[in-house]
Amino acid sequence: MVDGLLQGPGRLDYRNGSRFVGHFRDGQQHGAGEWHGAQGEHYQGDFRFGAFHGQGTLRQADGSRYQGGFSEGRFAGEGTLELAGQVYRGEFKRGQFDGEGHLEWADGSSHQGQFRRGQPHGQGCAATPTATATAANSSAASCRARAASRAPTATATAAGSAPASSTARAATRAPPATSGADASSRAR
Repeated sequence: MVDGLLQGPGRLDYRNGSRFVGHFRDGQQHGAGEWHGAQGEHYQGDFRFGAFHGQGTLRQADGSRYQGGFSEGRFAGEGTLELAGQVYRGEFKRGQFDGEGHLEWADGSSHQGQFRRGQPHGQGCAATPTATATAANSSAASCRARAASRAPTATATAAGSAPASSTARAATRAPPATSGADASSRAR
């Protein structure tokens, strides 16, 4: 501790059952670390001033999983989001599907192409297990090439047919390290 603030490597146990193990700077999670939430959430990766920031993996209690970039606590840059019945691989911005991506449902149908604010937008290709359709002047050949370049290797196991919210941001920020009344700390 420096001036009453956690500094360097350490561990912080919260009264609610959450736990952080990693690096601190000015009393906040900063650098590499691991956070275990009281509801079964788990994050391992980079932190910046208390928020998930950089590369990391977030597993939610409901079984959903995100691996990729974070910026100020939100999904950002390249990443893979696995939800019940869906897998999205591609670009994220401000916590949403945004940019080039591939969304696949458990039944084998998919959308490959551009996304904006969490929804298919612009050029793209929709495919079912038996057919491929093109949109916005894409050719069938470009759809197949686009799909091959981003096709997920993992598939979701639960049934589902509608895209879930691409803003699955719950628990993307660890509890503050400076809430003295709510936490007991052991700096090592």
